[in-house]
Amino acid sequence: MTRVAAIDCGTNSIRLLVADVPPEGAHTDLLRRMEVVRLGQGVDATGRLARALTDEGVSAEAMAPDLTRDYFSGGLVILAGFERPERLTWACEKFTSRVDNGMTALIINPPAGFSSWGIKIAEFPQARQGRLSFAPEFGRVLRAEDLGDGPWRQYVSGDCQSELVRLEVAEEQAGKDAPASEPKSYALVAASRLGRGLIIVAAIPQLDAADSDAVGRYVLNEIVLWIIAEHRDNQQEPDDD
Repeated sequence: MTRVAAIDCGTNSIRLLVADVPPEGAHTDLLRRMEVVRLGQGVDATGRLARALTDEGVSAEAMAPDLTRDYFSGGLVILAGFERPERLTWACEKFTSRVDNGMTALIINPPAGFSSWGIKIAEFPQARQGRLSFAPEFGRVLRAEDLGDGPWRQYVSGDCQSELVRLEVAEEQAGKDAPASEPKSYALVAASRLGRGLIIVAAIPQLDAADSDAVGRYVLNEIVLWIIAEHRDNQQEPDDD
């Protein structure tokens, strides 16, 4: 028996189906939901999709009791596109028990002020440029130069157990003759553990267009490869008993 999910994005509504599919025979529906979002409203006149799929456009609270059932044990959840930190924090709370039991949560470009699971997003006082470096286990398909020089506006802070992508910035000193200070390091992609699960937070602008931006796809592929390796290594660790 295989558990699958499908999302149908139409011009007027979005449908979600979760089902168990046996090797033979008909599938069994576990969940069917539809939300009217009117993405295609006015598209004939403007040529653009409406900004309907927002916090206000879809009743996430109404869907929460269904989505937080045991349909998605383990696996990966991606949290992206949030404009308000409190909404993202609410979404994280809904997945806490799943992450604690082994799910991986990937949070992409959270808004400034976000804080959950011990991880925070902070803004630089002004956009920074600097040298990027990767953790030893990161960088199978991605190189630091692929990401360019920035400028970078946000970084990950808080309880980060692994800093996968780091930005080194030389802090400016008062006075033009002042000696240069030691560069400071900031995490742009960081990971932490919650129970049996993983949390990865990425503040990489190219990820917002991973479907059309080659660098964004490389970053996403790199993160997925790291997640796979981390799960494999964790499964191979001997028990303490």
